Amino acid sequence: MSMEILRNFGFTPPFECRELRGRTWEIKNAGGEIFILKRNENCAEVEKSLTLNKFLRSEGVCVAEYLPEILRSKSEGVCAEKYLRFFTCDSDGAYTLMRKMGGTHRTAFVGDFAFTARNAGVKIARLHKALKKWDFGDANDSDLIDELNGWVREAITAGGIEISDEIFSTCTSCEYRALPRQFIHRDIQHGNILFEGNELVGFLDFDLTQKNARVFDIVYFFSSILADEWISENSDEFVAKWREYASAFLCGYNSENTLLASEIKAMHKIALSIQLIFIAWFSSVGQTEFLPKSIEMLNRVFENEELFSF
Repeated sequence: MSMEILRNFGFTPPFECRELRGRTWEIKNAGGEIFILKRNENCAEVEKSLTLNKFLRSEGVCVAEYLPEILRSKSEGVCAEKYLRFFTCDSDGAYTLMRKMGGTHRTAFVGDFAFTARNAGVKIARLHKALKKWDFGDANDSDLIDELNGWVREAITAGGIEISDEIFSTCTSCEYRALPRQFIHRDIQHGNILFEGNELVGFLDFDLTQKNARVFDIVYFFSSILADEWISENSDEFVAKWREYASAFLCGYNSENTLLASEIKAMHKIALSIQLIFIAWFSSVGQTEFLPKSIEMLNRVFENEELFSF
């Protein structure tokens, strides 16, 4: 990331720049304000994310505030009183700048976690109600069954990973195509939500937003909590806490946006499908160190269908 990128957003020394992870930086200006700079190689995806962000803010959803690129006069080298767009580019991709949101990340089982779970259910239900109104054409229209029968199976086979045919047939027997569909976040997990105390106050990272079954987001969220601790804990106490969290979440969600019985019924098969997607992805990108845990998660989810019976 070049200094010219920061200059295009109006930053002049002194300021602090710290890389958080690949393609993301934290910028702190002389006044102590903190911003997040992010690079994306796909300009079309950036445009989609910015359009969605503007829409969600208009719907009252707590998402980041993007800041505009500043048009500069080449002759004078000063900022003109005109804003062009909410990203800037160089040969590596498109960059967006946002104010760092308030709130912090947290794990699931802290404090009154049942209250937190119910509040998260309410806020995610409201997010889904807003996303249902959004129309971005057929962009990123996903079909889980096609994915499983296509690139997921191919990647697992190419990686020499043995997955029982029973698991694949269980997943593809899901009545997925009859479930309510809309745009969803697609990456709801604790790394992409912010809390103040026990309340969810912000959503991050809509890069993977797609049309999919509405319940996919919920199962993904539940699965991420399971994956964080189930392998290491593997105790009845942990499973009981997870069930309490999930039940409280569903209570909050249903108070705002009622799930159908068919969506609840499909949860176990979608949870299995999500683990297959992770296994295929890790194998395809060479991150084989994550495969043993993912395969163990897949087998545990398969053997514990009752966990997803609500």
